[in-house]
Amino acid sequence: MFAHLSVTPTFISNLSVFIALAPIVSVRHLDITMFKTLKEIPLLQALEDAGIYEFLPNHQDNLAFYEICSKFGTVCDDIIGFFADMKVANDNTERLPTILAHEPGGTSTLNMKHWQQMTDYLSYKVQKFNYGKEGNMANYGHSTPPVYYMSKALGSVSIFREIRIDLLI
Repeated sequence: MFAHLSVTPTFISNLSVFIALAPIVSVRHLDITMFKTLKEIPLLQALEDAGIYEFLPNHQDNLAFYEICSKFGTVCDDIIGFFADMKVANDNTERLPTILAHEPGGTSTLNMKHWQQMTDYLSYKVQKFNYGKEGNMANYGHSTPPVYYMSKALGSVSIFREIRIDLLI
């Protein structure tokens, strides 16, 4: 929403109030195992080359995953930790059936590539997807992706967050 408001500042006038939960501005500082692994093995590109544009779509397999987790807890913790980069020991494991019924929620391979790009930025900027010079020219009209300027996201905004959360800068 912050990115959208930075590009379309007038959109805030459609809202009584924008309630943001732990707004993420940059993920450059995060050390996410899954993105490191995906960079080393070109899985996302292989999926796209095969015509598969979904990444971890939500399937009924999630409940089967929960059943496995209930029997082999540490393996489950390691898998969830890999994908979500979470410390599962901090979670209420009794809620796993509910959580796993909806997660992973799935996304596009393009979105995963964008998150991977955002962890690789050299500065704490937030910018649109980088298609490469030619792709950027075709999509944006210049060789680099546009930057989102969060200072343009003005209006009635209420932000709620934890005191310490790794996703905030």
